[in-house]
Amino acid sequence: MSKTEASHIKNHISDSSILETYQQVLDNTHDAIHICQDYKPVFINKSFSKLTGYDRETLMGLQFTELIDKEALEDSQIAALFKSYHSDEFFSFKAFLHTKDGEKRYCNIDIRSISWHGELARMLIIHDLTAQRDNEIRQKALFEITEAASFSPQIDILYEKVHKIISRLIHAENFVIALYNAERYEVTIPYFVDVRLPAENLAYCQRQAGNGIIEYLLRRGRASQITRRGLERLIHQKRLEYKEEPFHQWIGVPLFTQDNMVIGALATYTYDDAVVFGDKELEILSFLSTQLAMAIEKKRAEDDIHESEEKYRLLVENIYDAIMVVQNDRFAFFNNVVCELLGYSRIELAVNSFENILAKDARIFYGKLLDTKSETEKKNEEELAFIKKDGSEIYVEANSNLIQYRGGNALFIIFRDITERRRLLTIMEEERNLLRTLIDSIPDLIYMKNLQGKFILANSAFANFCGFENADQLLYQGYPDILHNEAAAYYHQHDLDFLASKEANSTFEEENTDSEGQKRWFLSTRVPLLDADAKKIIGYTASRKTISKHVTEIISNLYAKLLEIEKTEGLEASEAYLNAYLKDKGEDINFQN
Repeated sequence: MSKTEASHIKNHISDSSILETYQQVLDNTHDAIHICQDYKPVFINKSFSKLTGYDRETLMGLQFTELIDKEALEDSQIAALFKSYHSDEFFSFKAFLHTKDGEKRYCNIDIRSISWHGELARMLIIHDLTAQRDNEIRQKALFEITEAASFSPQIDILYEKVHKIISRLIHAENFVIALYNAERYEVTIPYFVDVRLPAENLAYCQRQAGNGIIEYLLRRGRASQITRRGLERLIHQKRLEYKEEPFHQWIGVPLFTQDNMVIGALATYTYDDAVVFGDKELEILSFLSTQLAMAIEKKRAEDDIHESEEKYRLLVENIYDAIMVVQNDRFAFFNNVVCELLGYSRIELAVNSFENILAKDARIFYGKLLDTKSETEKKNEEELAFIKKDGSEIYVEANSNLIQYRGGNALFIIFRDITERRRLLTIMEEERNLLRTLIDSIPDLIYMKNLQGKFILANSAFANFCGFENADQLLYQGYPDILHNEAAAYYHQHDLDFLASKEANSTFEEENTDSEGQKRWFLSTRVPLLDADAKKIIGYTASRKTISKHVTEIISNLYAKLLEIEKTEGLEASEAYLNAYLKDKGEDINFQN
């Protein structure tokens, strides 16, 4: 009822001729009307009776101050309005009214002095704001849950805040949040508060979904209310299992996402017989459940992303390679290794230009790469020179790709310092050249072979003996590749037999024919070639020393004689002749040129 209507009633309600008409109007108005004189009710309309739940006869015997919440009466100004009937002020305040069934209705109460049957009276116009207030409270709770999801650093803190928010709306001292994983068929209890259980019993719980009360709720798929008697019946029917202390009453709701996927449940229960859960409490849980499900999903996704980002950050920061993203000639991202290699602090590098760290060859390379203006599928690996803060150069092995980053083209570069490697390679190359010069200056025939009988090293003398201009032409070839006669197979098998025998070394005389057809005698020595651990034979190294002309003549004649004896008298006779010869004339044989 408006102030204008109330004033109109005040000015005319004392007229007895129209009093009855106005009583009918007041009795049928939507707002509750209570008129009293000396605290005693003189008129109560139907709406007031409906609001409080009492019949008119009962209400006519109750003072209004018996129905209003005591906190309102503690306000001295409100209390004074009930005592003074002579104030012409139109006063309005909000307070709770107690109903017959124990409810509290939140109302706006307007008070004015009027003339009733010629006597001063108080007219109270009561407008029920309970639904509006409940909606405002629920909307505030929704906002607080959304805010909690956005600003809670961990999801555990979100659960705790949600419990506090719901506890302001309903009795929720015992509270459970459960999560359900349909793929794994698992139920997780990340948040659980029970006033009758010690803290150590409330730890994080994860289990296979079974026949518990949470699983019962998830199977039903809708808000549920269970009393102690109902619990006993469900247990007897084997529809659920419950081994904890029986509750007085339990209410719970499934948590559905916007895609109608169930991700868990929300429940509260009480052991106190004086606490009663009704449709209102269940409605509040249902009202908040969707927002809570969205908040949990959002927070879990954020936590997953944060965890993933943290893992990648740790990986990127602890990797030995330098990683950076360059966009518009600026460092959009870089790890600490970049700073360490280039000698800059993070702040210095962040404000620096990418071009400033590039030597001439690197500028050309990245200029061409950026000119492609599209994401590159292949890896662009290159050895480049970067310039450090102190002006010195470091050589890097860089793997660079053009990517999309924050809506634009960017260079994604992974590089490592190879300055020391290049220095060592230079030293090795110098040593290799020195070794090559050394062995090429030796007149003896020198070479190395692998287990397959292929040449892996040879000096110029041996290459020339075989008819090649340089030793590189012999690499990874065997005797069958360079000798096209019957001797090739013999020499090759001779090599393999030596490698198979695993002898420490072998020294013997042999006759070979050079590329010009000249026969020459050599003293050949072969030594096994071992791996880096000196445990495994990986080939052999050999040298052939030319035997002097004097010895060659002796050996040639002796060799011919031995062959003749072997043909006529046999191998044993040939060996006996050799032993006797060496005993008699061995001092005449030497290997000095």
